[in-house]
Amino acid sequence: IILFLASVSLGKIYVPVEESGFRLPELSDLKPLSQDFLFTLGNASSKLDNIQNMQYRGKVYLGTPPQEFKVIFDTGSSWLWVTSEDCEKCHDTKNSFSLQDSSSYVPLDLYKSLQYGTGFAEGVISLERAGLGDNPTVFAENQYFVLIQKDKDFENMKADGILGLGFKQLSEGKLPLVENLKRQGIIDQAVFSVFLSDNGFGDKDHTNPSSMVIIGGSDTETYGKNESTRYVTAFETTGYWSVRLSKIQIGQKEVVKASTIAIIDTGTSLLLGPSYEVKEIYSQIDKDFECQTSSGFLICSCGFFTSIDDFPLLNFTLENYSFSLTPRQYMLKQGSQCQLLLGSLGEQSIWILGDVFIRAYYTIFDMENSQIGFVGSINKDTTGNNNFNNGNAIIIIIGGVVFISLLGVLATKLINKYCNRRGENPVSYIHLQPTQSYQRL
Repeated sequence: IILFLASVSLGKIYVPVEESGFRLPELSDLKPLSQDFLFTLGNASSKLDNIQNMQYRGKVYLGTPPQEFKVIFDTGSSWLWVTSEDCEKCHDTKNSFSLQDSSSYVPLDLYKSLQYGTGFAEGVISLERAGLGDNPTVFAENQYFVLIQKDKDFENMKADGILGLGFKQLSEGKLPLVENLKRQGIIDQAVFSVFLSDNGFGDKDHTNPSSMVIIGGSDTETYGKNESTRYVTAFETTGYWSVRLSKIQIGQKEVVKASTIAIIDTGTSLLLGPSYEVKEIYSQIDKDFECQTSSGFLICSCGFFTSIDDFPLLNFTLENYSFSLTPRQYMLKQGSQCQLLLGSLGEQSIWILGDVFIRAYYTIFDMENSQIGFVGSINKDTTGNNNFNNGNAIIIIIGGVVFISLLGVLATKLINKYCNRRGENPVSYIHLQPTQSYQRL
C-alpha cells in the first residue's frame, strides 16, 4: 500500500488515495463492482487510485471530529450516503458512521429508500459537516446525506458508501456536495473534472500521472492533449450528465439507432447501449474478423494473423463533435483474444459512456453552465497490451450499484419529458428502473 500525503497549494487541495491490488473478475463473476476514487477541492487537483482500471475510491469526512470514509465518486447519482455503525444488515465496510461520536450530527424526520437495479439502501436523511481529502481543512456545513440503516446486494461494492456528483434533480432538490461547496464559498465554481489513468488493467503497478478528480476546476494542460476543449450541452433537468447522441459509427459504417441520449458516467466501467445497436456493432466487427459471443460479449481472435490495431475505430458523435475510440481503448487484449468492453442495456434506449470513454477523454463537468467539456486524454493508447493466464475473457463492470448508480423515477420522467417536448422518442427504462421514496419517521 502506498499513501500519498495531502497538501494545499494555491487554493488547491491535493487528496491522496491508496494503491492496492484487486482480482479481475471472470465471466462467471459478473456482478456490479464498486468504484474507487481520489479527488480534489477548490481550483484543485488530487491523485486518484487506479485499481486495475476497475475501481476508483476516495475519502470523505463526516462529523465533528471528522470520521473517515472511502466512497464511490459517481456522476450517475446525487445522494451522499454511508452506513451506520448500528446497521446489522449492511454490506461489509471498513468504516461506518457513529452518530454518538459527532457533536454536529442532525437527524431529520425523513426515512429515505434508494432502490437500485440489483439492491437497495435505506436510512435516515441527516445533516452533517462534510469534508474531502486526506487531511481536510475545509468542510461544507449542513450537508444532506443518508445514514444507511439497511442495504442489500452490495457485497461487491468495495466502499463505505457513495458520493453522488449528479444534479440536484436526483436528490429531490437537496444540494449535492459540489453545489453546497459552491454555495458556501468553499470552491469558486461548481465545476469538477475527471482524469482516469490507464494502468493496463493491472499490467502496470503505477501510472504517471495518477488518476485525478478536481473539484472546483480543471487542468487541461496537465491531463489533456494540446487541443481545444469541446463542450456539449448537459440536460440538467434530467438530473444526469446526459448529452445528445447524434451518431454512432463503427469504422465507416453508421449504426442504425433509435437512441438520442448518452450519459457520461464515472460509475460504469464499460460502454453500454441498447441491445439492437450493440448487436449491430458486434455484427459489423464479426463479419470482418474471427469472433464469437460469450455471455453476451464479443470476443475476437487477435493473435498471430490479426493485430488489435486491425480493428476499426468506434465513433460517437455528441451534438456536432466526433469522439473516436481506438480498438486499444475499447478492447481488452488477453493472449490471442480481444474482448470488446461494450455491453448491452437490453431494451433501454440510451447509451452509457463509462470509464472506457473517460479514460480516452479528460472530462470537465460544468454545473455552472450545464455543459460537459472533453479534451483528448494524455493516456497512451496501450489498453490492449494485456496478457492474462486464464483462458476466459475478462468482463469488467463497475457501477456505483449497477450500470448507473441511481436511475430514479423522477429522472426517468424528466428525460422522457425532455424528449417528448422535442418530439423525440422518450427514454425507455425497463429493467433497471429503481424507485425512491420518503417515509416520515
